[in-house]
Amino acid sequence: MKTQITRLKLCGLLGSLAINLIMVGTGRAASRPLSIEELQDKADFVVIGTVRTYHAQIRPALEYEERTYVQLDVTVEVVEKGSVKVGDSIRVGCWRLTRHSFLPLATDSGQRQIPAVGSRARFFMNGESAFHPNGIEVIDGGAFLHLPMRSPWTALLEWPLLLIPTAGLALIGITTAMIYRRKRMKREVAGRSSS
Repeated sequence: MKTQITRLKLCGLLGSLAINLIMVGTGRAASRPLSIEELQDKADFVVIGTVRTYHAQIRPALEYEERTYVQLDVTVEVVEKGSVKVGDSIRVGCWRLTRHSFLPLATDSGQRQIPAVGSRARFFMNGESAFHPNGIEVIDGGAFLHLPMRSPWTALLEWPLLLIPTAGLALIGITTAMIYRRKRMKREVAGRSSS
């Protein structure tokens, strides 16, 4: 009877953990792509320009993900909306997920297209950032910036402080199971001896 109650508690704990993981994952699900009309309406300004330079910075994100944040320096060639002038140099902020979490959670991947240096693109801007996932549209057969994906399991190698507590908990669990098994075996032997 006691083992059934323990099993029920364990099942309840695992069930609530699974529900929490699902809820956290759906809260961070990928952003819905906006239609061209929605992008035009929501954008502070819309320009077509050529990427002159860029600066990329890798930053850790939630659940051992990694995002690469990119600042593009763009020379404006055509203004479709807003108070920017042709010939102005603007900075366009964007990002892309470059390492997924090893946990099976839904996540946002950032910009679909990030143009490489020398490429022309249409930028739907919200302040100094392009809308994601589709606020940048590479045009005229331009090239994309190469931001390689890294394996999610490399996070385990980069986070040794994660491995140490995990190994410690595993050791505690194994030791506890061995002690419990030894006590149970002693009780069974004692029960047989008394009969």
